[in-house]
Amino acid sequence: MSNVDSDHSLLLSHFATDLCYYFDLTRQQNQINTSYAELSSARAKMEESSSTDNEDLRNEPDENERTVVAAEEEKGIDEDDDGDELDDGDDNDDDIV
Repeated sequence: MSNVDSDHSLLLSHFATDLCYYFDLTRQQNQINTSYAELSSARAKMEESSSTDNEDLRNEPDENERTVVAAEEEKGIDEDDDGDELDDGDDNDDDIV
C-alpha cells in the first residue's frame, strides 16, 4: 500500500469517526430536547390543573359562608339591604315585595 492509499485510508477513517461522533451528538441533543419538551408540557399541565383547582376553591364558598347564607335565606333577610324582604340578586332597588 502506497503513502497516498495510506493517507486516504487514514483520512476516511477520521471522516467516519467524525461522522459517527456528529450523529451521536445529534441523537443526544434530540433526546435532551425531547425530555425538556416533555418536562415543560408536564409542568404546564400541572400548573394549569393547580390554577384551576385554586380558582375553584376561591369561587366555592366555605362551610361557614354556606351556613350563613342558608340561615339568611331561611329567615328572609335581604342581602342587598334595600328594605324589601326578598332579593332578586341584581342589587337594584326595584325588588317587588
